[in-house]
Amino acid sequence: MRSGLFTSTDGSVRARWAAAIAVLAWLVLWAVPTSAQDQLQGRAAVELAWDWPAQDDQQTEAEAAWLAPVVDTLQWWLSLELVEPPERVPTIGRLSAVIDAEAVWSLQMAASPRSDGPGGVAHVRAPLHRAALAMPDGERLVLAELMFDFNTMRSADPQRSGWGSVGRALQYWKLANARDLMLHVRAQPRPAPLPMILEVDLTWSSRSEPMDMVHTRRLTTAIGPVESATLTPAGSAWTAALPLDVRLVIARCVGSAMAGRDPYEAFDRSAIRWASSVRDRVTRLSAVLGEKALISGSGDRVSVRIPLARERGGRSVAADMNGLGARLGDSATADELSGSVEVSAQHALRWHVAEDASGSWLTIELQRGELGLADQDSAE
Repeated sequence: MRSGLFTSTDGSVRARWAAAIAVLAWLVLWAVPTSAQDQLQGRAAVELAWDWPAQDDQQTEAEAAWLAPVVDTLQWWLSLELVEPPERVPTIGRLSAVIDAEAVWSLQMAASPRSDGPGGVAHVRAPLHRAALAMPDGERLVLAELMFDFNTMRSADPQRSGWGSVGRALQYWKLANARDLMLHVRAQPRPAPLPMILEVDLTWSSRSEPMDMVHTRRLTTAIGPVESATLTPAGSAWTAALPLDVRLVIARCVGSAMAGRDPYEAFDRSAIRWASSVRDRVTRLSAVLGEKALISGSGDRVSVRIPLARERGGRSVAADMNGLGARLGDSATADELSGSVEVSAQHALRWHVAEDASGSWLTIELQRGELGLADQDSAE
């Protein structure tokens, strides 16, 4: 396992920064478990399929620097040893999570040629979830689908998924009675260089309801073409808008980190102590930050931009961000209006506050760890 924030022996450091990336980790969390013991001939309990537009006709793989810190987090969070993630992934492919008869989890990745026709997850119940969105074929580009079969998880690994760490995490997110869940990432087609506008939907079914009953929820918020073109950083290939409640996000992330771990009283105490110590700073941040976060990216670069509700609130936000980072010790560095936190030996989350023609922003990016703050500023 790589050295870094999530592989150190300091449980308090892990707790303090869990809130920073657990929003991403909780979605990917379930992508590591399992395939039922009676379904080991090819049906996975969790399946991710994607068909991401290539930057040119010859491109078959894309960088995936984000995989390393995510896998680091999952290894720590679920106390599992996972294979080293690749640095590049196919632009169209499939990732399945399988468990063997001894309840050993493994990941299986494969490229999918476009000649195979329409992609998407192959789970037998996936068509029911797609139909629940009531969206005509061809109206949106299907970029990714993620399917979770919780029934298979429970039967394949009852100790972990029924009443263990995964089971407690499912209970925390009120999914203890869920049969299956599917995440849909689609996009409105846009002519280049305008960014695609992503729409993310969640569909799920409950074991207490009929097999064909599927519920839906839109996770992203509406963003118009003019807004996406003017507020998205130049060169972005896609963008999405998510509602933001800083206090709720941090509370749920810390709660998820506590629920998804095996009983560990020292970690729980450290997490609660961290959440209590930053309460005042988080309250100030929630008063200054806007209610919407714009997530955009191109290739391997992903950027989160949060507008400031106050025109001159940048220094206040920077002071509170520096205060949060100060509790992370050597893993964090800070400047007057920017800072970074190491998430692995190769990668860091970097933030800065700045103004441009569209307003004042807090920007957070995942970048390679060897870049310094000066390099980041020059890259803007």
